[in-house]
Amino acid sequence: MAAGKGMDAASYLKKHGWKGDGHSLDPSSRGIKKPLLVAKKVDVLGVGLNKHAAVSDQWWMRAFDQGLKDLGTGKTNALTNIREHGMFAGGLYGRFVKGEGVAGTFAEETSPKRKREDNREDSAKENKKQKVNAEHGAAQRLKKDVDKQVEAFVAEAQHRGVLDIGDKKSTRGKVSPVTAYGEAAVQQVFKQAGLSIEGNAAQSSTKEQKYERQMQLRELKRAAKSFITFQLSNVERKQIEAYELSIKKARKSERKLKDAGRAAREAEKTAAREAKALRKKEKREKKLAAREQNNEDSAYGKDEAKESIPASKFAKYEAKAAAKGISVHQYIQNRDEKKAAQASQGSTALSTPGLAFVVDTDGDAALSSVSAQLPSGEHVVDSEGSIRFTVAPGVSVPLDPAIWDGIKVKTLPKAVRKARRQWMEDKREARKAGKSRKSSSGQSKGEKKLEKIEKLCIKILVESRKARGSQTATIDGLEDVPLVTVEAKSEGPFSKEEMGLARTVARRVLKEQRRKAGGSGGKRSKKEGG
Repeated sequence: MAAGKGMDAASYLKKHGWKGDGHSLDPSSRGIKKPLLVAKKVDVLGVGLNKHAAVSDQWWMRAFDQGLKDLGTGKTNALTNIREHGMFAGGLYGRFVKGEGVAGTFAEETSPKRKREDNREDSAKENKKQKVNAEHGAAQRLKKDVDKQVEAFVAEAQHRGVLDIGDKKSTRGKVSPVTAYGEAAVQQVFKQAGLSIEGNAAQSSTKEQKYERQMQLRELKRAAKSFITFQLSNVERKQIEAYELSIKKARKSERKLKDAGRAAREAEKTAAREAKALRKKEKREKKLAAREQNNEDSAYGKDEAKESIPASKFAKYEAKAAAKGISVHQYIQNRDEKKAAQASQGSTALSTPGLAFVVDTDGDAALSSVSAQLPSGEHVVDSEGSIRFTVAPGVSVPLDPAIWDGIKVKTLPKAVRKARRQWMEDKREARKAGKSRKSSSGQSKGEKKLEKIEKLCIKILVESRKARGSQTATIDGLEDVPLVTVEAKSEGPFSKEEMGLARTVARRVLKEQRRKAGGSGGKRSKKEGG
């Protein structure tokens, strides 16, 4: 029974034959029928205690002194007992409170059983988890062993020359499939994969043959895996199937998570674009509203100006405003502001006292001598003050940019500005003529390249139809040009597949030609560079 629950006295007495409240405990009903009541004692007389002991007995002082005496001796003192068992453990008061937590004599003891069941469930879950982990690890090891043996079959096929997988080379393991399964089993696997047992696999770089080699590699791996798994037991096969299924499910869940994340990102981008478009729309609407308000204000100002300005003046203002590309209201406003600024400047000049000045009527003789030394005509003077060019009357200015280069256009003489303008027009016309001549001269570099490929493609197809079994030919000075397989007929158009193969060969041949001639600029492909 759980601690803290008291005994049910009524249930206990009914178990032994008591009839219940209103009946005596005697079976013949000869005893008292009412229970005896407890009389509470409110004083301390007769219980063996001194009622003044709580004041006069300084027990803590005695306990402290005893603790100091027993310090270092290893004995337990009163303070240690109080710390471990409590203040009222033992003594007379301890007798009164001792039975508070004592359990009854009968109860439903369900806690240990429930605890055992919980422990049993926890242990079962833990054992199941350990079993699943062990099976997963065993299946993973089996899968790795099967993959290693499949790679051993691939390495054996490549070593014998019955399979070509390009630059990728499979490393042969310590135990070859011939040693593990025998020569007959190896040849059976090769035969199921459709490989030629005689060997001498042709190496070529055309796309169709690359696809064929990849297909042979997949078929060989499939046949080898089928043969190896057939040698295993049913339990091991089921473990591998369960492991592969779990891997597929895990990858599928990862793809779903990636797709969900991608969809969320796309939704965020769409929301951002929509918010941006909404902001632009609001901005346009605000601009349109402001423009309409300005038009209304200008129309109102125009009507007001018509009323205050005579018709003849208003027509002049309207023509000037149209020439400047502004409204009449804006033109009148600018005119009024300019008049106000001039009036304020005039008032400032009137308020400022006039300055005294002296006019030199004779002049400086040195300056007159310098001006006499300069040649007659207009001069082009640079920033250092030296004369760069002098415009002679009746002589045209040469179209040389060295005359006006680095000098402000406004400071140039009129004839020099005219020559500069003519030079710029001639230069512009020459540039336009060069562009038009370049555009009408012929094809671009890419178009020329495509045309060259197409021409070589047609020639390869024609030579392939003539050759009837030959593998290479010499075309336009290009030696060892590979030919393609075409239908054996004397005339008629070529098929789409034949054109595609010939175009691929032509592109590769021209690229090899450029590489040999050094036209590629020293660049190499990633495959060659590796």
